[in-house]
Amino acid sequence: MTLHGLKAELASRGIVVSHNTIWEFIRSEGLRFKKTLFALEQARADVARRRERWKTLQHHLDPDRLVFIDETWIKTNMTPIRGWGPKGKRLRAFAPHGIARRSG
Repeated sequence: MTLHGLKAELASRGIVVSHNTIWEFIRSEGLRFKKTLFALEQARADVARRRERWKTLQHHLDPDRLVFIDETWIKTNMTPIRGWGPKGKRLRAFAPHGIARRSG
């Protein structure tokens, strides 16, 4: 949730605060604005099992026979790429398949 989203949620509950007040509180709690975005499908148990199996079998691949397919045209500007999480740790978030990207 964004700071503006938190401010709106608090206002809907009768608590009116400034954007800066929320920012200072979140920072004092040790949260930082970082998130790594993953495909939503990764949260499914069946996909997680297949991914683990894939990781164990990767060492059998011959890198000289692999082909890279560039799919950078698949994107959306609607998915937030940042969020608040504990300092020093990445916040994991999920998005529908085809729009996941890493943020630094």
